[in-house]
Amino acid sequence: MLFAVLAVLEEKGIKKGCPLSRINIDETENFLSSRIESSMYCLLDVEGCRLYVTVIERESAPPVVDLNQPVDLVSEYDGVLTRLLTVSGTPAVNVGDRISKGQVIISGVRTYNDGTTAPVRAMGEAWATVECTGEAVFSETKTVLEETGDFYYTTYIGLWGYDSIPKEKKKYEFSKFEDEVFRLFPLGIRVVRRRVAELKERTVSASIEESLPALREEALRNALKNAPFKQYDRVEYVTFKRDNKTVVRAIIYGDVNIIGLNEGDKEFGKKDGEN
Repeated sequence: MLFAVLAVLEEKGIKKGCPLSRINIDETENFLSSRIESSMYCLLDVEGCRLYVTVIERESAPPVVDLNQPVDLVSEYDGVLTRLLTVSGTPAVNVGDRISKGQVIISGVRTYNDGTTAPVRAMGEAWATVECTGEAVFSETKTVLEETGDFYYTTYIGLWGYDSIPKEKKKYEFSKFEDEVFRLFPLGIRVVRRRVAELKERTVSASIEESLPALREEALRNALKNAPFKQYDRVEYVTFKRDNKTVVRAIIYGDVNIIGLNEGDKEFGKKDGEN
């Protein structure tokens, strides 16, 4: 969009270094709107030596829906039906039924009291408890940080909420520090003696028992990535073997509006001859 605006402005004779006082604001706004196809209208504002251009883009028209065309409402998810509201059509399932993605929930048929039927456009809402899963694979080893035995001491002073910068005597890739604080009364001065120790990575064996909380947390995160809901009602964990590896699976359950577009809505709005 930026390059399109700059190109149209240059076509109008407006470019870097030109006098902004000579610009006809209304005329230039109309010129930009007519040249930029995606714009609904454009606004110009001059502040000092700068020209600001705001482009309001045209909103695309919603798809045309033929309310007279008989179609079914289908589910977008697998799950267990918990709520069903039928506005038009005939329910094809009952609350408590296990449903599958693509299954008809409300059929586009109206049944009258005398038993006769007529095709209609199904309309309504349906909610179901949907489950999503995520997994984490247990590794028999883990990486820990341990002290190498190399360390140094440094001292810094704190006064009235401000601390001096501790001197870094050695550079470590991984390190940890411990502070010993001395307070000088009544001056309010803090003297801090810091011990900085070098750490190194080491691979050690791990047990499933100590790794289980972290594995469950990872499996839950992976399940939420695939879930069509942000809040889940409950979660279950399962631990099993697969290809000689221990796998932790999180199963989360949440309520979802399972009905999207009516079957056949994707055909609406197309011109004759379009595929």
